[in-house]
Amino acid sequence: MLDVNQEQSDAFWAEVLHRAEMQLSNINVGGFTRWRRIVGNSKIHKLLQLMELLLHPDNNENEIAFIINYINNRLNGTLLFACFKKSGKILIKKGMAGDKYCMPVLYVIIRHLMNFITDNPSENCRQESIKDSIFIPEHLHISLKEYE
Repeated sequence: MLDVNQEQSDAFWAEVLHRAEMQLSNINVGGFTRWRRIVGNSKIHKLLQLMELLLHPDNNENEIAFIINYINNRLNGTLLFACFKKSGKILIKKGMAGDKYCMPVLYVIIRHLMNFITDNPSENCRQESIKDSIFIPEHLHISLKEYE
């Protein structure tokens, strides 16, 4: 039997993946590709490493707001969040309020797109399932049995 913490973690990550899949179904891939070209892979990978520190349900609201502010001001966040159409404004608002799902959802989306969207549109693999493709750091001990 799973302990309570593991069950909470599984429920949290199931919700994160659900929200990420919903966002991905309506994302402007061309906009993401432009953002990626402007910001550069190196800076995006550093951002992902920083975001990995906040991939748990008990993350700090101020840290989440700091990272969202950093993305907006240093990494052309306007262009990134425009990829999400209307929901981009919601992501920013919730992130600035410290929503516990904002950072993990954004991390999953960016990681997925970095892995599967290339600069050559004919090579893009948008149909790849997010639950099959996403890297979640091992130290988070996620089983995600609902997705297996």
